Amino acid sequence: MTMIRHLSALAATAAAALAVGATASPATAATSAPPASWVSAAIGLSGAQQAASGSGITVAVIDTGTADLPQFAGSLTEGPSYVSGGDDPGEEDHGTGVANLVLQVAPAARILAIRAISNGTGATTKNLTNCPLGSAISYAAAHGANVITMSLGSNSGDLTGYAGCEATAVEKALAAGITVLAAAGNNGSTSPFVDGGSGSDGEDDESFPAGFTGVIAVAALSQSGSRAYFSTVHSYNDVGAPGVNIPMVNEAGAAVTGTGTSEATPLVAGIAALILSKAPHLTPSQVAEAIERTAAHPGNWNPETGYGEVNATAALAAAEKMTPAPPAQASVSYSGPAYFAGANGSGSSASTTDTGGYIHAGILFVLALIALGGAFLLIRRRRRTAAA
Repeated sequence: MTMIRHLSALAATAAAALAVGATASPATAATSAPPASWVSAAIGLSGAQQAASGSGITVAVIDTGTADLPQFAGSLTEGPSYVSGGDDPGEEDHGTGVANLVLQVAPAARILAIRAISNGTGATTKNLTNCPLGSAISYAAAHGANVITMSLGSNSGDLTGYAGCEATAVEKALAAGITVLAAAGNNGSTSPFVDGGSGSDGEDDESFPAGFTGVIAVAALSQSGSRAYFSTVHSYNDVGAPGVNIPMVNEAGAAVTGTGTSEATPLVAGIAALILSKAPHLTPSQVAEAIERTAAHPGNWNPETGYGEVNATAALAAAEKMTPAPPAQASVSYSGPAYFAGANGSGSSASTTDTGGYIHAGILFVLALIALGGAFLLIRRRRRTAAA
């Protein structure tokens, strides 16, 4: 089973100090207002929010759970928890912050909060299914999610974090038309492909679900637009977004800042919600294409930041010009005679008539004619030679 951890420097509790890399302002009620001006400018959000709000789109936040804050009124639906325990103060800080960031970008979107991980060490939690993350993804897919965002990832390094049950759930969600995003990971180093994690293969450790095919993997960027030093460097990275000192809220509604690929990912999930609110018939791959081809360097992918920093306004404009992919053509059932099937339609004959036997006999007959013809020509040739 994949070990899951959140990918953020935010580990705030109501009564304790924040972890290194996160700071808190006085505990005043924050709102889902647009991001800080520098974040908004960095991701080109202003123009996009003038054209779209995320209305009609449900974003599933699979995380530590999300606090039911007043500023989430009318926007939050609390789904099930697939882990038990871990009810310490601050347990829902991480998921609450992620949901807040989605709504900062797409304020009219709806949040479906599903708990699949713990914000703490995990010592007081217990999995309620054999695949909590896969169960959460499946629940989101079955309950109206248009976008799934996961600021979490495997902690074991290399391919040992891969879980087939999670991969299958992601595959089914994508096939159902749901756009899926995940944090690239915080295992980065100061140089590309110099191991910053627990492995020794010269490459930053893989993190799943970011590494699953079809998932939009989001790297964290500094305010300058370059890769944040901790952001995982890997071949699955698609795009980047701000991930250092990002304003958000904790479970108490207090304004805090967080640092990590956890904070970068919901910003891009919000952009996906904006896109789908204006172009709801686009497939997950088309949503990804719109985001990637309008990023900072669409023609120059690299393993640090993928195609570079996202641009919400440009991505929305590109998406609105896309032609929706044609629906998959349903197979047409055959209503004629059940050739090659038995009397019960099972494929094994229950009658004395063996159609396959006739075919085999016909083939043997044709081969026999060919052989006889070849012998006849050979005899004629020998006769002509003898008469010469």
